[in-house]
Amino acid sequence: MSQTLYLYYTDSLQTLGSKSPIQWCLQQDSEQPNWNTCILAQLGETVAERYEEPISTFNCTLILAVENLLCTQVTLPGKQAKHFKQALPFLVEEKLTVDIESMHLSTGPRIGDNSYNVVAIEREQLQLLLTFLKGIHIEPSVALGDAQLLEPDELFVGNSRALLSLNSGEIIAVESDNLELLLNSAFNNTDDLESTERPALTVNYESQLNSEIELQLQALDSAQSAQVNISADPIALTTVLLDRIAAGRFINLLQGTFTAKKKNAQNQVKWQVFALAAVVLLTLQLSYFIASGFYFNKQAEVFATDTEKLYRQYFPEDRRIIDIKRQAQAHFRGASSEDNSSFVALLGAFANSWKSNAHNSIKIEQIRYNAKRSQMTIEVRAKSIDQLDSLQREITKKGIKAELMSANESETGVLGRLQLGT
Repeated sequence: MSQTLYLYYTDSLQTLGSKSPIQWCLQQDSEQPNWNTCILAQLGETVAERYEEPISTFNCTLILAVENLLCTQVTLPGKQAKHFKQALPFLVEEKLTVDIESMHLSTGPRIGDNSYNVVAIEREQLQLLLTFLKGIHIEPSVALGDAQLLEPDELFVGNSRALLSLNSGEIIAVESDNLELLLNSAFNNTDDLESTERPALTVNYESQLNSEIELQLQALDSAQSAQVNISADPIALTTVLLDRIAAGRFINLLQGTFTAKKKNAQNQVKWQVFALAAVVLLTLQLSYFIASGFYFNKQAEVFATDTEKLYRQYFPEDRRIIDIKRQAQAHFRGASSEDNSSFVALLGAFANSWKSNAHNSIKIEQIRYNAKRSQMTIEVRAKSIDQLDSLQREITKKGIKAELMSANESETGVLGRLQLGT
């Protein structure tokens, strides 16, 4: 069941205290909630008693009276979006009467090429309220101003407050008694007398419009300052707020250093995703190992078959092959008794000379054997020509004809070619 605790703080943050009143409601699924009022100090206890659950288990959305905020729109010169964060304080500063350093700024998505809606609130006041709520185990994930939820060029007339949202991004709240002054300053713009386009002002109200406010709106429409469209039915501001919050078109004040930590349940979902990814990776890894095992086993079978063919080519007298490695070693050890022109005799003479301490640093590059001519050509890489000459003499001492056919020096040593046999 989806449960969200909505808190609506309508007083000034300047007077925040433990006895400050706050409205609250708990919305469960699509049910229409009932709003309640208590003081801040009793909020956690009151909600817990009502629903028999700790207040920390609920998601929380905090709504503030827009009088605590500055809502405006700024335009970044030169369309340099990458410099927006650096330029933002300077763009907002001229609209403030307090030090910009004391303000927390929150922004919405880019509008057009280079404009942004911005909400400013005094940092210490917001921090104080959040700290107070945390003390009673409430940590909101969303915070916003009530009038932020109005559409551009929409007026909401409450019993004591009037909220106005303009297409320019400005959002203003005044006492309902001062509505005429607000409307005149917002829509009677003498700098734009040549404009023939009238803004369409949508008007909603909480209970009923008194005759004085109706006359003010009629005068605005008659003066061609705005096209006024008054809703036929009243609607409670709290109902409007919850419906608009569900649509999600607002700027969350909890940005930057105020970004809310995610609930444990949400973190659990993340761990489930990671666990699923780990299972997938493990499955892929095991599949790779299994496939690799089949592949290398097949390659080993091919190699074993080729090795046996090669062995029978050089040792045709061996009818029975049990262990190729041991049988080949036995042939090499007995190479001295073989014909001096056979493959085994030539390779044995070379191997016996090569494995000595004086020659074991020589690297074998290639071995070729010509059975018809009974000759073996061995390409080796040595440190010097003297080392090659020494190896050639050592092989000759074993009764095998050996000639140094070539020797080419390079940066990595001397590449030589020895020819063994007749």
